Amino acid sequence: MARRSPRGVSAAGRGLALLPETAPFGRILDRRSRGAEDPVVGFGCEVPPLPHARYRLVAATLSSSPRHPVGHVVDDLLVRAPSAAYGRARCGADVFPGADTLHLGRADHFDLLNHPQVHGALEKWLA
Repeated sequence: MARRSPRGVSAAGRGLALLPETAPFGRILDRRSRGAEDPVVGFGCEVPPLPHARYRLVAATLSSSPRHPVGHVVDDLLVRAPSAAYGRARCGADVFPGADTLHLGRADHFDLLNHPQVHGALEKWLA
């Protein structure tokens, strides 16, 4: 899977800044952190997993499946599905070994904030 280019995000931010209606979105893109570009790349391969941690990961894609071409290209509009749900670093290491995962199809990043399936998973995981 090809990684999104940081230069592409920067160019999009500059383009959005040209119009007053879209300038706030351009500023959001410009302020992204390295981890927000791609959380797995942000961790890198030098960070070992915690020995006794239980990982819980939630991912969303605009398509019903992350394998759908739309889901593969735009994911949830903010975080790539492989970073969010699978935790594989570019070096091949498992960043979150043995993680419990939840995928929400037809959802964007902000839908995760109040989604009933996320609430249900949290109740189960924290019980």
